[in-house]
Amino acid sequence: MTYSFIDKSFNETTGDAARALVEQQNDCRFLSPNRGVVSVSESRWREAQEAERHGWMQLWRNETEDRNSFHAAMFDNYLSLRGECFRHAVELGCGPFTNVRLLGRIAEIQAVSLLDPLVEDYLAHPHCSYRDRILFFAPQRFVYVDRLIASSIEDFGAAAEFDLVLLINVIEHCRDFDRVADVIWSLLPPGGTFVFHDHSYHHADVAEVLKRHFDAAHPLRVDRAAIDQFLGRFETIFHRVVNTTGKAPLSGPGEMIYFIGRKPR
Repeated sequence: MTYSFIDKSFNETTGDAARALVEQQNDCRFLSPNRGVVSVSESRWREAQEAERHGWMQLWRNETEDRNSFHAAMFDNYLSLRGECFRHAVELGCGPFTNVRLLGRIAEIQAVSLLDPLVEDYLAHPHCSYRDRILFFAPQRFVYVDRLIASSIEDFGAAAEFDLVLLINVIEHCRDFDRVADVIWSLLPPGGTFVFHDHSYHHADVAEVLKRHFDAAHPLRVDRAAIDQFLGRFETIFHRVVNTTGKAPLSGPGEMIYFIGRKPR
């Protein structure tokens, strides 16, 4: 049985040394019945945020993207939203670079707000795409960022304020999946559009892997059925599911979900 322990500085320990660390610290206590890990403690979430800050502000300061172009390609470059006009978009868990800037090449977006617990830290990243509070969709197309919101998603509330909500590659970094789902639903008015991507897992696989693997930066591992239940509340515009592969212990078995939906009127 292989053991792996990744701390909040992204140092990885394997073998017998990792086994000792995993036995001392793991996420098994957060495992929920049949849903994977859908919520963790405040302190566990803050540890994950420390990892994110360390990663982007120290280890990856030369990066200019966080797979944003890859995700856009998996959404077929958002062509299903071509010609749409959105009054106010919000990207939840925007990171240093955002995904909404790529969607804005296809659709008209009149105003943008960006939310991330670390959004103020990311302004100091040398390649932050909104560091001057301007977000470029193309060389001659841009918007001024309406709001930079330094908050967790779980603590954010703005009922029916945004007609476009993006949540791309964020769930694994959150504190409470069910609360995030409730917030997203409340942010969108009837007819509002939701763009979502993340990994999903199978509960039995998560339960087994957590016994021998710890990853400080990724506290949540949500079962596919829980994600499908939430996405099922929307009218589907785009839906793609890709089987995951890779070296990380929890990159598979599971799926990557790409989904665009509309809140029913």
